[in-house]
Amino acid sequence: MSRGKKDREEITNTEEVKETEVSDEMEKAEDSEKSEDDKKLEETKETDDKPVSLYVQEPFIDPSVYRQRRKKRIIRTVTIAVVATLLAVYIGGVIFHMHRFGVNTTINGRNVAGKSVQSVEDMLLSDARKYTLDIKFKDSDFTFVLGDADSDVALTDSVDTLLKKHSPFLWFVNSFHSYDYKIDYTVNCDREKLEACLQTSPALDRASMTESKDAKVVLEDGEAKVIPEETGTKLDTAKLYEKVINALKNYDTTLDVEAEECYIPAHILADSESILKTKEDADAFVDIEAVYDFGSYTYTISKEELTKMAYVSSDGSIQISRSNVEAYVEKFKEKFTTADTDREFTTHDKKTILVHGGYYGWVIDAETEAEELYDLLSKKKSFTKEPACKRRGYALCAQNDIGSTYVEVDLTNQHVYYYQNGRLKWDSDCVSGQTPGHKTPGGLYGLTYKKMHATLIGEDYETPVTYWMPFNGGIGLHDANWRGKFGGEIYTYSGSHGCVNLPPSKAGELYEYVEAGMPIVCYWRDEVTFVNK
Repeated sequence: MSRGKKDREEITNTEEVKETEVSDEMEKAEDSEKSEDDKKLEETKETDDKPVSLYVQEPFIDPSVYRQRRKKRIIRTVTIAVVATLLAVYIGGVIFHMHRFGVNTTINGRNVAGKSVQSVEDMLLSDARKYTLDIKFKDSDFTFVLGDADSDVALTDSVDTLLKKHSPFLWFVNSFHSYDYKIDYTVNCDREKLEACLQTSPALDRASMTESKDAKVVLEDGEAKVIPEETGTKLDTAKLYEKVINALKNYDTTLDVEAEECYIPAHILADSESILKTKEDADAFVDIEAVYDFGSYTYTISKEELTKMAYVSSDGSIQISRSNVEAYVEKFKEKFTTADTDREFTTHDKKTILVHGGYYGWVIDAETEAEELYDLLSKKKSFTKEPACKRRGYALCAQNDIGSTYVEVDLTNQHVYYYQNGRLKWDSDCVSGQTPGHKTPGGLYGLTYKKMHATLIGEDYETPVTYWMPFNGGIGLHDANWRGKFGGEIYTYSGSHGCVNLPPSKAGELYEYVEAGMPIVCYWRDEVTFVNK
């Protein structure tokens, strides 16, 4: 038993030693290569083949331990390979992006991904060399083409500067973003050659240039008007050259010469103080009331006529044109000189006839009137005046110069009417002349005067009358106390010597109504023209 116990202790010690050795071997196996592991396995197999003492055993090693170790080695190897690959790609990317643009990068709308600085510059300048500048003048256009005046295009910024905005070491980060850049162009040229080039444009022909017109106030169509300034075609060439150079520098494609104010402007503008003051004075002139007083009728000079007789001088003052005043008075004379003209007259029975007036009526003194009117208008104040006349009519209205107060002698019907303010005030039968050499003439006359107790003297008569009212030389209205009857056909066989005989009482009544100058309208119905029958 003692020997058996001893043998067991030896076995136990042996096992402890073996276990220690196995642990050491396992630690070494973790750092050894596959060949060493295989070698150990072979040794283990050989050991297994050796006869084992009944009391001594080799330690048991699980094969899964080796499989785990091998898997770790594979993972480590793959990881190293991947990292090495990624590192190589990154370094390659860094080197690439040091000289070329990354993905998702555009300049002036053009995709520059993968392009070098030089190729991008060449591409951009190739597009830019299609440049032209259209210069728009008022009357013509001029096109400046790249190459004229030794011009050439350049970039305003460096492409290399844009490349350097992004670190090549962060190229992989930048690839997830989009970048759109803008580089402007500029055109450089020789100034003297540019000026010579522009001189070929018809717009710079000095002979065809026109001066700008100042704003002004005019009197026309019955009102004061401000005529705005008008820019001519005369150019400020120095300013034009500067504007063209700036347009080229800015790579502008159009240049509006007028919008850039290259034309020499007017000196006086529509909103200037002098124009506003002149407009105020002109308005005041147009607002004056210029009235002619004909007694029973007034006539106001229209604003249209006023503005024709005045003008605005170069110093802004309102002046009267003497020649235009004279021209206006001539028309005024034609309108209101009624003597020796036909008038429309409405008879007592509402017939409209034409009656001719010889001496009766208005005769305007044009020369005197022009002078008086010129003086009054020069004061630029409202006025009312009587027209200057060589002869005045009794009345004036819109229809004629007979008015509404007159004596009407209907010779055909041998009847006399007196109208006062358009109403019949008096009437009477009469006897006129009819026999050859004594026929009472028709026409329009003015009462020359009136007189009581006159003696009418003819070749074969001398007749006293109480009421004498002459209107046509020795022909007039008067009482005829020697007659017992009036009207009817008496004039055909016992007519007067040309006068209009009235019953004494009626003649006395009429005498009280009439006055010198009053219209006397006489007519034979078969001798006048009827406007309406």
